[in-house]
This record gives sequence, structure tokens and C-alpha cells, in this order.
Amino acid sequence: MKYLAIFILCSLLLCVNVTSIQAQNRHDFGIWSGIKLNQKIYKNLSGSFRGQVRLEGNAAYFKSTFANFAFNYKFHKMFTLTAGYRYTIKTIRNNHRVYGDAKFTYRPEKLRTTFKLRLRGQYSTDNDQTNAPSTILRPRLYIGYQPKGKFGKKFNFYITGEIFYEFVESYNSLNKYRLSAGVTYDMNSDITLNLRYIYNDDIGIVEPIQENVLFIGLEVDLPKCKFKKKKKDED
Repeated sequence: MKYLAIFILCSLLLCVNVTSIQAQNRHDFGIWSGIKLNQKIYKNLSGSFRGQVRLEGNAAYFKSTFANFAFNYKFHKMFTLTAGYRYTIKTIRNNHRVYGDAKFTYRPEKLRTTFKLRLRGQYSTDNDQTNAPSTILRPRLYIGYQPKGKFGKKFNFYITGEIFYEFVESYNSLNKYRLSAGVTYDMNSDITLNLRYIYNDDIGIVEPIQENVLFIGLEVDLPKCKFKKKKKDED
């Protein structure tokens, strides 16, 4: 029960924080939807594909779509490294992104805590100098709670917090933060439904945009790869 109390308290703090700053920024509502396919390749090595479509302008206009490929290697139950590539299509330009993640996970009882540190580089295909290649450091904290009993076998509740620290040519800055709260539902042993509310807020610009997003996604675990052992040649 103490972990459930902590989870509820953090969720309330998230809601209070979002409500208190909404009046200060221009705001928008968007919908993000997508699918993630997971494939275990060999022992501690796995791969994934993620596709997503994002709408903005009160979910009336196309914002972007992307395809993301990644490989994960689990060195320990508490430590995983990831390398990935994302190609994003936007209305006025396309982006290439490469990134690396270091993920630390701790699971006390029904509570799951994950800290992820992501370093990513990105450049655009247009010639606009304002879209020069950039590097961003993204620390992210995830706290999930799985209830006990039959209910807990299907549902998992979580909150996240993330900041974006950008390195661009001659200056560095903290330019964005992201908060979210959501729930996952295991439809079966291989397919999970993810519903999530996301709050994005710009920092350090004249007219920051406060973005409220509803995310709807599916995560699918594909059958494990099976490697046939070579038979020894008979004499």
C-alpha cells in the first residue's frame, strides 16, 4: 500500500504542476498513435521497430510521422544499452536521428523504477541554418506500479518525467521538459495496449508552447528467433 500511496501522490503533483502553468503559455492539443514490434534475437540481444503518427492543432493537422529501429543488449537485469536510428517526415523537412540509451532498472515488490539517459544527434534535410545539427541529452525517470491480484496481472500504472538539454554549436540550454502519466493493459501474453497523457513545455523562448497529448499505442512481442544447430558431417 505504501507504494500505491507514493504513486498517487506523484500523480497528483503532476496534475497540480500542469494546471498551475497552463495559463502562462500558448497551449495545443495533439494525438500521437503508433505501434512497437519487439523481437528477441539471441539470449540478451533484442531488436525493435517503432512507427508513429503525430497530429497537432487540436489534433486537426499533421505534425510528423517516423520509423524507428533499435537494438538492445541486456548486460544485467538492472542494466541495458540501446542503439537506435529514427527517420522522421514533417511537413517542411525530414530529420535523421541517431541515439544511444543507458537504462538502469530497479524492481522493489510491485514498484518498478527505471532511469534512462539518452544522448541523441539529429540533422534536417533542408538548408535552413536555424535547423543546424544538434545534440540533446535526455535524462528520464519512469515509476510504474502493478497492483496485486488478478487486476495487477493485466494493468500497470506509471508516471514519467524527462528533461531535454540541448547542445547547438556555440550555446547549450535546457529547452524542454516532458511529464506523463499512463496505464498499460495486457490484452494477451504478446500484445499490450498503452494509453498515456503527455505534457510538453518549452523553456527559454519568448512564447513557449504548452502541449497536451493523448498517446494511444500497441506493443507486440514477436515470436523468438530460432537458430538451428548445424549437424556434424558424418564420416
